[in-house]
Amino acid sequence: MKRKRKLSKIAAIFMITAMLMQLLPAAVYADDPLTYIDGSGTYEYENNGDGTATITYFAPVAGVTEITVPDAVYGLDVTVIGDYVFYSKGLNSITIPARVEEIGEYSFAENNLTSLTIPHGVTSIGEGAFCSSVNGHLIQTSLPK
Repeated sequence: MKRKRKLSKIAAIFMITAMLMQLLPAAVYADDPLTYIDGSGTYEYENNGDGTATITYFAPVAGVTEITVPDAVYGLDVTVIGDYVFYSKGLNSITIPARVEEIGEYSFAENNLTSLTIPHGVTSIGEGAFCSSVNGHLIQTSLPK
């Protein structure tokens, strides 16, 4: 009888452990891009491992010319926009969220921007980030003071 009870306890512990393991998030590796989709398109991002994310790629929905970069993806604050993310995507208007600190090289190059908002928290803008995007068409700009 004691052996049967002991086996029952072991089985119960095993089942509880298995159920709890299903609640844990899967491991996230920087080399494995994750996907976030909103009304403007599909974003790929990397988990920086500190509660923040880097946007690494963007594929717009056909015809989308105005975007607001998400301020968070699945609970991770977007703090970095990587190199070439929005390069030549036919964008006219971009709003960058307040938590972004870095904008990568050529990240918004080769667009036709008429409206651009860069938040106060941006401390680094990569080379050519807006190259050939403004071409005298930029009508409305909001830059940090």
